[in-house]
Amino acid sequence: MATSQIITGQYVSISQTPASIGERIAAYIIDYVFLSFVYGVITYIFILTKILDLVERLGIEDYVLVLTVLFIMLPGLFYHPLCETFNRGQSLGKKIMKIQVKMLDGTTPSIGAYTMRWLFSLIDVSGIGVLFVLFTTNNQRMGDLAAGTVVLKINKTNNYSYLLTDTHFVTQGYKPTYPEAANLTLNQVELISRTYYTENKNRDELVRQLANKIINHLGIDPMGMDPYTFISVVSNDYHYYASTLDD
Repeated sequence: MATSQIITGQYVSISQTPASIGERIAAYIIDYVFLSFVYGVITYIFILTKILDLVERLGIEDYVLVLTVLFIMLPGLFYHPLCETFNRGQSLGKKIMKIQVKMLDGTTPSIGAYTMRWLFSLIDVSGIGVLFVLFTTNNQRMGDLAAGTVVLKINKTNNYSYLLTDTHFVTQGYKPTYPEAANLTLNQVELISRTYYTENKNRDELVRQLANKIINHLGIDPMGMDPYTFISVVSNDYHYYASTLDD
């Protein structure tokens, strides 16, 4: 399975897997089927309630009918940017296919980024987008390149979240080792965790590089700990300080 090195805007390179062209097409088909079903239901309601006949009997101008139809069409027109904005980078199809839109640094895209992806969708859907996905390093279509986004696989197991919710730091009497860990952001700790639990065959090397990046970024001494232990301690320390912010 092809992986990609995603470079964060802060301090670390992480290994993630871009969604394949097949997964992206499957997600698009699922979304298309869902929207077709929705509009089929709307059309059936129009026929059942004889709304169009009523409009004709009332003599309502054509432009009013056109505006009404356009208003009904709007949710479908803005389906993708709305879903991705309010559902953490996922439409229904992406959710089913377990893929998600992210920024290249692993953070959540802004509304502007989602909108930029959507604006290029009419060009991408012509077939150009498929070529870009096939021949770009991170499987990005034109909209992704313009917005600085990438569609990634969601880990089948959420192992990386275990490090984020490790309970060692809440043990009574726990004493943190690195006060500097409080300077990390949640996004940084999530990225650290994903690399820590990556299924990449070069995991040991990636974790070693990650540990070195953390050491340089925070300016701390690993105190002879191996990379895995060191990263776990830093993560626990971060959560210890995060949990005491309101104390």
